[in-house]
Amino acid sequence: MLTLITNGHPLHEIGVKSLAGYMQFHGIPVQVIYMSYCRILHKRLRHQILEIAGNSKLVGLSLMTKDVGLFKPLINDIRQKIQVPVVIGGIHPTAMPEESLEFSDFVCVGEGEEPIRQLYSTVSGKSSDYTIPNIS
Repeated sequence: MLTLITNGHPLHEIGVKSLAGYMQFHGIPVQVIYMSYCRILHKRLRHQILEIAGNSKLVGLSLMTKDVGLFKPLINDIRQKIQVPVVIGGIHPTAMPEESLEFSDFVCVGEGEEPIRQLYSTVSGKSSDYTIPNIS
């Protein structure tokens, strides 16, 4: 399972929808969590997200700079409590990939459909090649 998380509304998140559709086309089970412009991630909400993402092989977040502070505690929880690797993409990681690697396992710079598919294949054990275009 691949879990994608975004702080946007389902009607506005074309990029995440494109990723989800691409994964489904390639037979990768995917679920999307739309936070709908959340401003505070309470402990209870973080716990619910961890429960939803618990069976995932990879969690991806689409981040704008305004959301980095909001999602850092959640990313930390995902990496440490359920021990699932996290890839972040979107405007902030594309503009600041080195800084973004300080709080995530992987960063996707630019388009992500095929790179995320390849990364999922690798973290799922179907491949051992981490040399993936657009992934740091």
